[in-house]
Parts: sequence; structure tokens; C-alpha cells
Amino acid sequence: MIRYLIFAVLYSLAFLGANHAAAQLTTPEMLRDAREGDMLKLVVHNIRQPVPDTEYFDAAANSATLQDHLGKPVILNFWATWCPPCREEMPTLEALQAKFGEDQLLVLALATGRNSRIAVVKFFSEIDVQSLKVGFDPDMSVARKMLVVGLPTTVIIDSEGFEVARMVGEADWSSDSAFDIVRMLHGEGS
Repeated sequence: MIRYLIFAVLYSLAFLGANHAAAQLTTPEMLRDAREGDMLKLVVHNIRQPVPDTEYFDAAANSATLQDHLGKPVILNFWATWCPPCREEMPTLEALQAKFGEDQLLVLALATGRNSRIAVVKFFSEIDVQSLKVGFDPDMSVARKMLVVGLPTTVIIDSEGFEVARMVGEADWSSDSAFDIVRMLHGEGS
């Protein structure tokens, strides 16, 4: 009886380990190889970095954290209404969100610093962005904890809540290369 119990435990551990390995099929090298054009600026980490559990505010002024989004990849974009490159980049982030849908990917536009709700609504209206999920980091606590040094900065977080890559500066997130990178986060390959 004990021998069967030991076998069952070892088999279960091996099965769980195999499933975890299957979920981690995408390697940093694969992500690096998928980069073309603007995505060449994407810095892919060799070791996934933990994401802080720091609060920000959602569009309804409710408290939220990045850990609330576990289960799907997150493209976290730090931006501000006064940032010209952010204005250029934001429509491509909306196109990325539209390509994958919110059930597969969350693109979170986190307004960093003093960005009033009125200014954010006006900003999105002027550039005809209508469907991005917006968050507010008024005291820059999330930005500081994540060592954001310039805007825009985009951080790619895997479905387990770890930072796998980041980019400082604007990019075309509606490119085939960006789409391939997101597909890889789902283990689909390019």
C-alpha cells in the first residue's frame, strides 16, 4: 500500500512538473528572435522579474494591483497626457488589444504622475482611442517600484505575474513582431 502511495505521489509530482515545463516553452531566446523593427528595442530578461503588488487606481477610482490580472499576459504601458511619443504609441496599443481580445491579453495604460481624469478622457478622444483599459498611478508608486525612468515605458508581464521584458520609448505595438511576441507568451510560437 505504501509503495503505491509513494508511486502516486512521485507520478503526480512528475506530471505537475511536466505541465509547468510545458507552460514555460517560450524561452528568452525565442522572444529575442521574434523581435523585428521597433521591437528590437525590447529588452528581454534572462530571468523573470517579480512584479510588485503595489496599488494603482482603475478608471472607476477603485484600488487594484497587477496581481489582480494573473492568468493572462499583461502589456503594462506607463504614459502621461503631456508625452508626445505616448500620443503616437497609444493607437498601436489599442490595436494590439483588439487583435487578442481581453480574454487572452490585457493592455493596461497606466497614467503615471499628475494626469487628471478629464485630461485622460480628452487625450484618448483626440487620438481616437476608445477601448484601452486605463489605470492611474498618481503618486508614481508603481512606476517607482518598477524602476521606470522615462515615458513611455512598456513592461511585458507573463500570465504568472512576472516581468519578462520591457521597452523604454515608443513602438508600433500593432506590428507582426509584437503580435508574434504575444503569441509566444501563450506558447503558440510565431
